[in-house]
Parts: sequence; C-alpha cells; structure tokens
Amino acid sequence: MIAEIMRKDLEQNRTALAVYAAGAIAFPALAHVFQKSKSVESYLGLIFGLVILGAPLLFGFWFIGQEKAKGTLRILRILPIPEAKLVMAKLALNLGLTAVVLAAVLLGDPWLLRALGASSLEIGFAPVLWMITAGCFCSIVCTCVFIAFEQKVAMQIGYGIMLALTVVSVLAAKYLDHGSGGAAAVRRLLEHPAAPLVALLVLIPVSAAAIRFGGNLIAWRDWSELEEA
Repeated sequence: MIAEIMRKDLEQNRTALAVYAAGAIAFPALAHVFQKSKSVESYLGLIFGLVILGAPLLFGFWFIGQEKAKGTLRILRILPIPEAKLVMAKLALNLGLTAVVLAAVLLGDPWLLRALGASSLEIGFAPVLWMITAGCFCSIVCTCVFIAFEQKVAMQIGYGIMLALTVVSVLAAKYLDHGSGGAAAVRRLLEHPAAPLVALLVLIPVSAAAIRFGGNLIAWRDWSELEEA
C-alpha cells in the first residue's frame, strides 16, 4: 500500500518533478560557470537555497498540500491503512527525492563541468553527506508542517522556517570561520569523516518520531474543512 501511494504521487507529479530536477541540476552548473570566483562555497550556497531549502518545501506542497486542498488525503485516510503508514509514504517520497536530487547535483554537476573543461570544481565526500543530511532534515520538517496546517498556512510557515535556517546557517558559518577556541573545536568535530554519517543515523529516530506525530495528527484531526473539497 505504501508503494502504491508513492507511485500515485510520482505519476501525478512526474512532469513537474522532471522540470524541477532538470532545473536544479542545470542552473547551479550554469551559475558556477559564469561566476567570477568559481568557489566551492558559492556553489554550495546556491545548492543550499535551491535544493536543500526549496525541494522539501515544494515536495511537501505537491504530495500533501495539494491533496489536502483537493480532499484526496481524506479519501486516502478512509482506506484500510494506518495513518502512520500514510505519513511514512509521504515522508519517504520527500526524503528520497530530495536525497536523489542533491546527489545528482552535487556529484553530477562537478563531473560534467570537468568533462566539458568548463570548471575544475571538486566537492569532498563529507560536504556531500552534510548537504544530504540537511536536505533530509528539511524534508522531515516540511512534511510535518504540511500535515499539521492548511496549505496556505503551511507554505507561509515553511518559508519562515527556511528563512530561519538560512540565517542560522550564515551565523554558524561566521562563527566557525573564527578558527579559535570553541569554534575551532566544533569545526574539527564537523570535519571528522564519521560526523555526517552519525548525523544521518540520528535522523532515523527523528523520522520515526515525525511519522508517529503525523499519524496521530491525521487520526485526531477534524476533517470537516475538507468536506467541501
């Protein structure tokens, strides 16, 4: 049943997904080619805004927000499937697509640019894992937000959360650039090869908690606002 729900979402949004994936892969590469500095930091910053923050919000809107607006989610709730499994299907699709797009961009773009002789961009394995971890975290947050709130409200909350994460990331980067005291210790910890893997493992119980939260919310929610949809 979970696989069928995910397949349905993919089929309904396949054109939009293909257009977004193509743009997410092509735009950062083109922007990097025309940038004067051609630094890895500027490239990763572009990926942070376009994919890590943008993809989970967009997927949450497509897979949950639109279905709530049309009343489809209410119909799915009537099916003989636990609410937690319904949330699991939505979260797994958001997580999977975000990770796939990020991997394609972070691994495919540098290879393509080097093959074409347009740039010598190289991204280490650890930054790729950290970016995917951040994208997965945003996917969990956006899935919970779209389940908890009506579509328009969820979009506004999602934008606010993404803006807050952007500010936090900028401040954290400035703090870590000091290179002394506690900042140096934190930087060494984050640069440890095992650090991103540990962060990914931490997301497993976080995902489980999100699935339980979302399932309970769907079970308890008053669906009267969808009767007219």
